[in-house]
Amino acid sequence: MAVYPLKSSKFTTIILGKGRLVANIAERLLSSNSNFYIFLEPDLSDLLNLEFKMPLELPSYLEPYSKYCTNELSSMKKLPHFIIDVGTEIPSDRMPFITEATVEYRSAIVLTSGLTCTATELYGELGMDTEVVSFNPLAFLMNTPMMEFAPMLAANDETAKLTRQYFSSLGFECEQVEDRIGLVSPRILATLINEAAFAVLEKVGTPEDIDTAMKLGVNYPKGLLEWVDEIGVDQIVSTLEALQNEYGMERYRPCVLLKQMLRTGWVGKYSGKGFYQHEVPEAADLY
Repeated sequence: MAVYPLKSSKFTTIILGKGRLVANIAERLLSSNSNFYIFLEPDLSDLLNLEFKMPLELPSYLEPYSKYCTNELSSMKKLPHFIIDVGTEIPSDRMPFITEATVEYRSAIVLTSGLTCTATELYGELGMDTEVVSFNPLAFLMNTPMMEFAPMLAANDETAKLTRQYFSSLGFECEQVEDRIGLVSPRILATLINEAAFAVLEKVGTPEDIDTAMKLGVNYPKGLLEWVDEIGVDQIVSTLEALQNEYGMERYRPCVLLKQMLRTGWVGKYSGKGFYQHEVPEAADLY
């Protein structure tokens, strides 16, 4: 498959989805002066008045990027080099949405969240000659300096080079890793957070005790339970469940406390409650 040759580091990106992570990525792209569009999922597409090209009642976290939102792929003025997918559902459930974009722009490289599936798995589900690379979306959410990425098993030589160039243009230091669920740092962080949740469940210590121990004992910049509130309990549970399904190992079994918090809607700072209390945003803007 031919991949776009680039004469400069000016990339164009389509971001698929609607959640807060989309807004985090859009913020990074905007600050890097990068061209991008947000392709809205159907329920948010209804909020976009296409006749007058004016967004209506977008969630507050997408309002700063309203002029970049669309539900018409053909309306994009520049051909995209990359399509970013940050969904956490199993690949088969994400296919209709991803396929619509990849069919329209077959030469674009698909960057997919490595938290719950591999690039190779998504490539197999797509069933078309498209280059797929998994990446760590938490790097956008946590504003970390390093980006992990992993090309699919059958990727051509140019794909890794272009992906590295792309993330470098956004200010990341890049590290290519093997194409495995969870990549490296999200996998390790999820298992550490899971163990911290078990410690709370077993009353080994309070969330404050555990976070203080990790910050003072191993010099973490934040406690593990502070991190899960920032990342989102949903992201951690999805990652752990994907790891358990992939490897069948007991060590990846999500702590029941995390699952109960998810069922209750206590997913962290954006819901107003996780392991800690937070300022509650407007109800319509939680996700």
